[in-house]
Amino acid sequence: MRRRPWPLVLITFFFALSPLVSLIFSAKMQGFSLIIFIKVIALTKPLEASIVYLVMPIVSVISLWSFKRWSYWSFSLISVLFVAQSISAITTSELTGLTQFAPYLALGVNLLIMSYFFLPGVRSFYKRSDLHWWKAHRRYQFDAAAKLGNKKVTILDISSGGVSVGSTEKFKSGEVLKFEYENCKLEIATAVVYENENKLGLAFQDLTEQSSKDLKIILNDLKAKKARVVNSPKSLKDDFGGWMKDVYKDPRELLVKAKK
Repeated sequence: MRRRPWPLVLITFFFALSPLVSLIFSAKMQGFSLIIFIKVIALTKPLEASIVYLVMPIVSVISLWSFKRWSYWSFSLISVLFVAQSISAITTSELTGLTQFAPYLALGVNLLIMSYFFLPGVRSFYKRSDLHWWKAHRRYQFDAAAKLGNKKVTILDISSGGVSVGSTEKFKSGEVLKFEYENCKLEIATAVVYENENKLGLAFQDLTEQSSKDLKIILNDLKAKKARVVNSPKSLKDDFGGWMKDVYKDPRELLVKAKK
C-alpha cells in the first residue's frame, strides 16, 4: 500500500478546503460575493481573524501530512485553538434561523477530529516512523530458487531494496545472491539486515546498471501480475472505493491500525 491512512488523508483534505468553505459560507450569510468578502476581511478584520481563516488551516495541513513527532503536537495545539474559536463563535454569534447552528456544527466537527487524533493508534503514526508503510519499498511475494554464495536458498519476497530468503544456514554480509526470472539473470551483492530461525533479510548492495534494469523488469512484471504485497496492512486499501467497502462491512476500519 502506497497510500497514507485514508482517515488521515480525509482529515487533511478537510482542513485544506476549510478556509475556502468558511469564506464562501460567511460571504453568503452576509450577502457578499466571495471576492468582495475577502476584501472586506482584509480591510476591516484584525490580524487574528486572518490567522484563524487562513494560517491555522495551512499549518494544520502541513502538520497532518508530515507525520512527524513535532507535527503531532503542532496539530494538537491547533485543534485546541479551533475548538476555542468555535466556542467563541457560539457565544458571539448573531445568526438566526438554521444558520445559527453552524457554529455548533463547527464545534462538533472540531471536537470529533481532535478526539480521533488523540487515539493511540493514530498517535503512533506520528511517533514511530517505522509504521510509515507508504515510504517503504513495495515487497512482492516471490517464490524462486536461488543461490547465496555457494548455498541454495529460496527467495520469499523481493523489493527494489532487497529480498527475504528462507534458509537455516548462517550467512555473512557480502555474499552474492544469484537467481533467474524468465529472461533475467541476476547476480547481486547483499548485506544481512536481519535473521531468525528460518528467514534471512538481505539488502542489495552496489547494483550495476544492468542489475537495476533487470530488477525493475521483475518488479514491474510482479506488479502487472498483481502479486501479493507482503508489507502492507491487509485491512487498508490503496483505492478509496475498496477502503469504503471495508468500512461498510466493518466500521472499525475507520480506526487507523498501526500494522507494519
